Amino acid sequence: MFDYSPVLQDCVVVSVDLIDPATQEIVKTLSKSDFDSKYRICENCGHAFLKAEMTYCQSDGCYYCDDCRDELLEKCYDCGNWFLLEEMIEVPFGYYNSRLYCEDCAEHYGTRCSYCGEWRPFSDLIYCVDTEKYYCNDSYRCNEGIEYCADCGDAYEYEDYLHWNDEDDCYYCDRCHNRHTDTGVTGYHSHCYDEFRHNAGENRVLVPFMGFELETYAVDQDNERDVAEYTDSQFDTYFAMEHDCSIGAGIEFITQPCSISYHLGMMDKITDWSRYLVRHGYNSHNSAKCGLHIHLDKKYFGKKLDCATAKLLYLFERHWENMIRFSRRNARQVEQWCGKYEERDSTEVRYDDYGNRTSQQVVPGKKYASILKKTYKERYRAVNLCPSNTIEIRMWRGSLNPETIEATLKFTARLMELCKKASAVELHDMSFEDLLGDDPVVRSYWERVKNRAI
Repeated sequence: MFDYSPVLQDCVVVSVDLIDPATQEIVKTLSKSDFDSKYRICENCGHAFLKAEMTYCQSDGCYYCDDCRDELLEKCYDCGNWFLLEEMIEVPFGYYNSRLYCEDCAEHYGTRCSYCGEWRPFSDLIYCVDTEKYYCNDSYRCNEGIEYCADCGDAYEYEDYLHWNDEDDCYYCDRCHNRHTDTGVTGYHSHCYDEFRHNAGENRVLVPFMGFELETYAVDQDNERDVAEYTDSQFDTYFAMEHDCSIGAGIEFITQPCSISYHLGMMDKITDWSRYLVRHGYNSHNSAKCGLHIHLDKKYFGKKLDCATAKLLYLFERHWENMIRFSRRNARQVEQWCGKYEERDSTEVRYDDYGNRTSQQVVPGKKYASILKKTYKERYRAVNLCPSNTIEIRMWRGSLNPETIEATLKFTARLMELCKKASAVELHDMSFEDLLGDDPVVRSYWERVKNRAI
């Protein structure tokens, strides 16, 4: 550290004297160009330091010594550059931690409210589709007057972009408005699914019962009424039809809970029906969002429910890559819609008090018991344990191929039976080929998909 004294000639700096603060003596006199090539003046304290030992601030384009830097600047967690502390944005991380980011990097995690100007994470903001602006979610002053589509939930700043429905007493956006013109397709989760169907001699304790949700997508909705009427004419109440905003312009077909043999008895009708949907512009596999979700009846497992659930989690994670291949999804889709509970086998991801990520070994046998207690917020998992009466398998990708639907139902039913009847040791010794069994439809399907890239 040096004090400095510029030497002027006709009001132009021609040289700089470096002065020892202790003795006030000139240590060295440098030309202005030599000084500028090696030294910088700290913007805060005014002392001269070697440029290489100072910190450059992106906020004001100035240099700061170490002491002043620690007092006035902060390093952005993402880009690693230094900025004035007063200009940094604190981004929440986890439940109790936060990190500091510069304005540009913070845009990946949130933005400023268009009304009050306060920075908020996206989770605390409302995005208005019509104006493409964000507003604070918890401040009536900021979001006053915003209206929502009652179907998809999108927010709008101006009512002119919404349609008022007198019958439902609510607003719908342009995309959802046509869905509520009495086509026979209802709002999301508006039905009761308790009409258990089975063949003679079957009951829920002895054979697997399940219901499935097949999500479909259509580029437009011109044929929705025809599709709904055809479905009703072929299946009566076997299928309920609902709109699901997560898949956009399509129909989610949801069955009643049935024994596996009852479902398989419907396959001839499902074959003709699926071809009808394809001819009328519907698809399922071709949309990355569509799934074939199967709900497993918990009553089948009886008192062994927790044990069977742990076995099911174990099978999916032990054979994870083959399960993805069977599902026909790619790794990115799996991560978004139906991921693992743990990021790594036998590890539990944690964060320290400073927000730094750490990994701790999990005691063998503890992992799945821990999952069972912490799943009320874990819907988007391959095995969703949130429903009260069912276990939902979310991993399978949607399809209108009858063989795929049949193979998926049969394989899922086999997993139910194995988790109820086979011991943990027996499941551990099984290969994925063993899990598939010898059903010809399942084996044919697996030969078709087993080489898919994930």
